[in-house]
Amino acid sequence: MKKGNDSLSKENYDRTLVDEEIIRWARNPNWMESGGIYENFDENNVHGETYDIRAGDLIIMSKSDGKRDYITLKDQREITVEPFRSATVQSFEKIKLPLEMYGELWIRNALQHQGLAFTGGDIDPGYWGYLYIKIHNVGPVPVSIGFQKEIASIRFVKMHKPASRPYTTTEMLKPRDDQLPPSPPRMLYDWLQLSTKLDNLKISLNHVKWIQDRFVVGLVAGLVIGVVIICLETLLHLLLN
Repeated sequence: MKKGNDSLSKENYDRTLVDEEIIRWARNPNWMESGGIYENFDENNVHGETYDIRAGDLIIMSKSDGKRDYITLKDQREITVEPFRSATVQSFEKIKLPLEMYGELWIRNALQHQGLAFTGGDIDPGYWGYLYIKIHNVGPVPVSIGFQKEIASIRFVKMHKPASRPYTTTEMLKPRDDQLPPSPPRMLYDWLQLSTKLDNLKISLNHVKWIQDRFVVGLVAGLVIGVVIICLETLLHLLLN
Protein backbone atom coordinates (compact mmCIF):
# COMPACT_ATOMS: atom_id res chain seq x y z
CA MET A 1 0.00 0.00 0.00
CA LYS A 2 1.33 3.43 -0.92
CA LYS A 3 1.86 5.75 2.01
CA GLY A 4 0.65 9.32 1.80
CA ASN A 5 2.54 12.35 2.96
CA ASP A 6 3.06 12.22 6.71
CA SER A 7 2.34 15.71 8.08
CA LEU A 8 3.79 14.57 11.41
CA SER A 9 7.13 13.55 9.95
CA LYS A 10 10.35 13.96 11.90
CA GLU A 11 11.33 17.00 9.83
CA ASN A 12 8.33 18.93 11.19
CA TYR A 13 9.63 18.85 14.75
CA ASP A 14 12.27 20.94 16.50
CA ARG A 15 15.35 18.91 17.41
CA THR A 16 17.86 19.35 20.25
CA LEU A 17 21.57 19.22 19.44
CA VAL A 18 23.60 16.63 21.36
CA ASP A 19 27.24 16.68 22.43
CA GLU A 20 29.08 15.96 19.18
CA GLU A 21 26.67 18.18 17.25
CA ILE A 22 27.15 21.01 19.76
CA ILE A 23 30.94 20.78 19.44
CA ARG A 24 30.81 20.66 15.65
CA TRP A 25 28.38 23.58 15.46
CA ALA A 26 30.16 25.67 18.13
CA ARG A 27 33.47 25.43 16.27
CA ASN A 28 31.92 26.30 12.95
CA PRO A 29 34.40 28.55 11.06
CA ASN A 30 31.50 30.03 9.11
CA TRP A 31 29.73 31.17 12.29
CA MET A 32 28.58 34.47 10.79
CA GLU A 33 26.28 32.51 8.49
CA SER A 34 25.56 29.28 10.36
CA GLY A 35 26.10 30.36 13.95
CA GLY A 36 28.38 29.02 16.65
CA ILE A 37 30.09 29.81 19.95
CA TYR A 38 32.63 32.05 18.32
CA GLU A 39 34.49 33.24 21.42
CA ASN A 40 35.79 31.31 24.49
CA PHE A 41 34.19 27.96 23.60
CA ASP A 42 35.35 25.10 25.86
CA GLU A 43 34.61 21.52 24.82
CA ASN A 44 34.78 20.45 28.49
CA ASN A 45 31.61 22.44 29.15
CA VAL A 46 29.55 20.23 26.82
CA HIS A 47 27.42 17.74 28.74
CA GLY A 48 24.98 15.53 26.84
CA GLU A 49 22.62 17.98 25.20
CA THR A 50 23.72 21.14 27.07
CA TYR A 51 26.58 23.60 27.25
CA ASP A 52 27.57 25.35 30.51
CA ILE A 53 27.85 29.11 30.19
CA ARG A 54 30.48 30.83 32.35
CA ALA A 55 30.45 34.20 34.10
CA GLY A 56 32.36 36.80 32.12
CA ASP A 57 34.03 40.11 32.85
CA LEU A 58 31.03 42.29 33.72
CA ILE A 59 28.50 41.99 36.52
CA ILE A 60 25.94 44.70 37.27
CA MET A 61 24.66 44.76 40.85
CA SER A 62 21.55 46.44 42.22
CA LYS A 63 21.94 48.59 45.31
CA SER A 64 19.53 49.37 48.13
CA ASP A 65 19.63 53.09 47.25
CA GLY A 66 18.17 52.38 43.78
CA LYS A 67 21.47 52.73 41.92
CA ARG A 68 23.63 50.10 40.17
CA ASP A 69 27.25 49.05 40.45
CA TYR A 70 29.14 48.07 37.29
CA ILE A 71 31.86 45.68 38.46
CA THR A 72 34.78 44.20 36.53
CA LEU A 73 34.58 40.60 37.66
CA LYS A 74 37.89 39.74 36.02
CA ASP A 75 39.69 42.04 38.47
CA GLN A 76 37.83 40.94 41.60
CA ARG A 77 37.68 37.27 40.54
CA GLU A 78 34.60 36.76 42.73
CA ILE A 79 31.62 38.83 43.80
CA THR A 80 28.93 38.21 46.39
CA VAL A 81 25.23 38.70 45.68
CA GLU A 82 23.63 39.63 48.98
CA PRO A 83 20.16 38.39 50.01
CA PHE A 84 17.30 40.22 48.27
CA ARG A 85 19.67 41.77 45.72
CA SER A 86 19.70 41.32 41.94
CA ALA A 87 22.51 41.16 39.41
CA THR A 88 23.05 40.86 35.66
CA VAL A 89 26.00 38.67 34.67
CA GLN A 90 27.65 38.94 31.27
CA SER A 91 28.64 35.59 29.77
CA PHE A 92 32.26 34.67 29.11
CA GLU A 93 31.25 33.15 25.77
CA LYS A 94 29.90 34.90 22.71
CA ILE A 95 27.16 33.09 20.78
CA LYS A 96 25.51 33.54 17.42
CA LEU A 97 22.33 31.62 16.68
CA PRO A 98 21.25 31.07 13.09
CA LEU A 99 17.68 31.77 12.03
CA GLU A 100 16.78 28.08 12.29
CA MET A 101 17.95 27.69 15.92
CA TYR A 102 16.94 28.97 19.35
CA GLY A 103 18.40 28.39 22.81
CA GLU A 104 16.90 27.37 26.14
CA LEU A 105 18.76 28.94 29.05
CA TRP A 106 18.47 28.24 32.78
CA ILE A 107 20.59 28.83 35.86
CA ARG A 108 22.65 25.91 37.17
CA ASN A 109 21.07 23.74 39.87
CA ALA A 110 23.93 24.32 42.30
CA LEU A 111 23.18 28.06 42.32
CA GLN A 112 19.44 27.48 42.56
CA HIS A 113 20.01 25.39 45.69
CA GLN A 114 21.89 28.33 47.22
CA GLY A 115 18.90 30.62 46.68
CA LEU A 116 19.44 32.22 43.27
CA ALA A 117 16.43 32.67 41.01
CA PHE A 118 16.66 33.34 37.28
CA THR A 119 14.36 35.39 35.08
CA GLY A 120 15.47 33.86 31.80
CA GLY A 121 14.10 31.55 29.18
CA ASP A 122 14.47 31.17 25.44
CA ILE A 123 17.14 32.88 23.36
CA ASP A 124 15.65 33.94 20.05
CA PRO A 125 16.91 32.90 16.60
CA GLY A 126 19.50 35.31 15.28
CA TYR A 127 20.83 36.27 18.72
CA TRP A 128 24.41 37.50 18.43
CA GLY A 129 26.92 38.41 21.15
CA TYR A 130 27.24 38.07 24.91
CA LEU A 131 24.42 36.60 26.96
CA TYR A 132 23.14 38.70 29.86
CA ILE A 133 21.86 36.55 32.71
CA LYS A 134 19.66 38.33 35.25
CA ILE A 135 19.62 36.65 38.65
CA HIS A 136 18.00 37.35 42.03
CA ASN A 137 19.12 36.14 45.44
CA VAL A 138 15.86 35.18 47.13
CA GLY A 139 17.60 33.17 49.82
CA PRO A 140 18.75 34.19 53.32
CA VAL A 141 22.52 33.95 52.69
CA PRO A 142 24.98 35.61 50.27
CA VAL A 143 25.87 33.71 47.07
CA SER A 144 29.25 34.00 45.33
CA ILE A 145 29.74 34.35 41.56
CA GLY A 146 33.25 33.68 40.27
CA PHE A 147 34.94 34.80 37.07
CA GLN A 148 34.79 32.04 34.40
CA LYS A 149 32.74 29.85 36.75
CA GLU A 150 29.73 28.02 35.32
CA ILE A 151 26.57 30.00 35.97
CA ALA A 152 23.96 28.73 33.49
CA SER A 153 23.26 25.93 31.05
CA ILE A 154 21.98 26.28 27.50
CA ARG A 155 20.30 23.83 25.17
CA PHE A 156 20.46 24.46 21.41
CA VAL A 157 17.31 23.55 19.50
CA LYS A 158 17.24 23.36 15.71
CA MET A 159 13.82 24.35 14.40
CA HIS A 160 11.94 22.70 11.56
CA LYS A 161 12.17 25.95 9.58
CA PRO A 162 14.00 29.28 9.96
CA ALA A 163 12.53 32.35 11.58
CA SER A 164 11.59 35.21 9.26
CA ARG A 165 13.94 37.74 10.86
CA PRO A 166 16.82 37.70 13.39
CA TYR A 167 16.64 38.88 16.98
CA THR A 168 19.34 41.45 16.23
CA THR A 169 21.46 42.53 13.30
CA THR A 170 24.29 43.88 15.48
CA GLU A 171 26.49 42.21 18.06
CA MET A 172 25.20 42.43 21.66
CA LEU A 173 28.09 43.96 23.62
CA LYS A 174 26.06 45.56 26.41
CA PRO A 175 22.75 44.69 28.08
CA ARG A 176 19.43 46.20 27.10
CA ASP A 177 17.50 48.13 29.73
CA ASP A 178 15.19 45.18 30.41
CA GLN A 179 18.26 42.98 31.03
CA LEU A 180 19.55 45.22 33.82
CA PRO A 181 18.90 44.27 37.47
CA PRO A 182 15.85 46.09 38.85
CA SER A 183 16.51 48.93 41.26
CA PRO A 184 13.21 49.61 43.07
CA PRO A 185 12.82 51.80 46.16
CA ARG A 186 14.75 50.80 49.25
CA MET A 187 11.72 49.39 51.08
CA LEU A 188 11.42 46.47 48.64
CA TYR A 189 14.94 45.42 49.54
CA ASP A 190 14.83 45.85 53.33
CA TRP A 191 13.07 42.66 54.36
CA LEU A 192 16.29 41.17 55.69
CA GLN A 193 17.11 44.34 57.59
CA LEU A 194 13.56 44.47 58.93
CA SER A 195 13.85 40.85 60.05
CA THR A 196 17.12 41.65 61.83
CA LYS A 197 15.57 44.68 63.51
CA LEU A 198 12.61 42.59 64.64
CA ASP A 199 14.98 40.01 66.10
CA ASN A 200 16.87 42.77 67.91
CA LEU A 201 13.55 44.20 69.15
CA LYS A 202 12.59 40.77 70.42
CA ILE A 203 15.88 40.58 72.32
CA SER A 204 15.29 44.08 73.73
CA LEU A 205 11.75 43.17 74.78
CA ASN A 206 13.02 40.02 76.44
CA HIS A 207 15.58 42.15 78.29
CA VAL A 208 12.85 44.58 79.36
CA LYS A 209 10.73 41.65 80.51
CA TRP A 210 13.67 40.31 82.50
CA ILE A 211 14.08 43.71 84.19
CA GLN A 212 10.33 43.91 84.75
CA ASP A 213 10.26 40.45 86.30
CA ARG A 214 13.14 41.38 88.59
CA PHE A 215 11.36 44.62 89.51
CA VAL A 216 8.13 42.79 90.35
CA VAL A 217 10.04 40.21 92.39
CA GLY A 218 11.87 43.00 94.20
CA LEU A 219 8.63 44.91 94.79
CA VAL A 220 6.88 41.85 96.18
CA ALA A 221 9.87 41.02 98.32
CA GLY A 222 9.94 44.60 99.61
CA LEU A 223 6.23 44.48 100.46
CA VAL A 224 6.65 41.17 102.27
CA ILE A 225 9.60 42.51 104.24
CA GLY A 226 7.66 45.67 105.04
CA VAL A 227 4.68 43.65 106.31
CA VAL A 228 6.99 41.47 108.40
CA ILE A 229 8.65 44.54 109.90
CA ILE A 230 5.26 46.10 110.73
CA CYS A 231 4.13 42.84 112.33
CA LEU A 232 7.32 42.60 114.37
CA GLU A 233 6.98 46.22 115.50
CA THR A 234 3.37 45.63 116.48
CA LEU A 235 4.28 42.46 118.36
CA LEU A 236 7.16 44.19 120.12
CA HIS A 237 4.91 47.07 121.08
CA LEU A 238 2.36 44.67 122.63
CA LEU A 239 5.04 42.84 124.57
CA LEU A 240 6.48 46.06 125.99
CA ASN A 241 3.08 47.28 127.11
